[in-house]
Amino acid sequence: MDQQELHKKEPYASHEAIGSLLLINDHQVNPFLLVEAFREAARQNGVDLYWNTHIHSVTVQNHRVVAVDTDKGQISCHTLINAAGAWASEIMAMITNKRLPVKPIKGQCVLSEKLPRILNSCISTNDCFITQKDNGEVLIGSTTEEKDLTHPAP
Repeated sequence: MDQQELHKKEPYASHEAIGSLLLINDHQVNPFLLVEAFREAARQNGVDLYWNTHIHSVTVQNHRVVAVDTDKGQISCHTLINAAGAWASEIMAMITNKRLPVKPIKGQCVLSEKLPRILNSCISTNDCFITQKDNGEVLIGSTTEEKDLTHPAP
C-alpha cells in the first residue's frame, strides 16, 4: 500500500511511513490457548503427557524410539514427540547424535489496558510489532535476545 492507502487503513500510523505491505493471510493465535488445545486433543487421542520430567537417555532399536529413561523411571513408547522447546536439540542428540539448529530466543512485550480501537491490523517492522487484540488491549513486542541454556536437558 502506498502512504495514502496506509493512512486510510491505519490512521494512527506514523506519517514518516511511506507505505506498507498488507499480508491478507497473516493471522495470530493466543499461544496459551493453542497449547491448551493441543494438550486436550492429545489427551482425547490417548496420548500420555509427562510434565516436568527430565529425560536422561533415549533407547532406539531398529531406527525407532522404544523407550525413554527419565527421572521418573523408564517409559516405553511407540512414538516420542520432542516438545522440549529450547532443549529440543539435546533430545535429538540423544536419538541421532545430531543437533537440531534450535536456540533459545528471549522476547519481551508490553500489554496495555483496554483501549478504544486504534489499530486495524498488526503493524510490524524489523524491530518490533504492535497489534490490538479483540478485547482492546494493545500488544507491543520489540526485543529478541539470544539466551544461554542454563538448565540441563529435559
